[in-house]
Amino acid sequence: MFELNHIIDASAVDAEEMKLREVLAGAGYDVAKLTLTSLAQQAVAERAKAKVVDLSIPLIAAMHEGGADGSVQVRFVFKTDDAQSLAAMYLA
Repeated sequence: MFELNHIIDASAVDAEEMKLREVLAGAGYDVAKLTLTSLAQQAVAERAKAKVVDLSIPLIAAMHEGGADGSVQVRFVFKTDDAQSLAAMYLA
């Protein structure tokens, strides 16, 4: 098995959090009372996972974990070195 650790920086997570705040505020939620960082981290991680799947790169597993600095790390596991290399190229 071949692993690839993909880091999504905090600025991308912050941008996603702002989009979530706008959508929820537009739906009438009091966003001042909501903590959306973990949801934003999950959204950007899922987007990275979807990109790999959409490219038909064979994937065994993908997990994500939020960083203390607001970033998110997505850990992909691939069956082959070629799949890992393709994913690294497309996620760069």
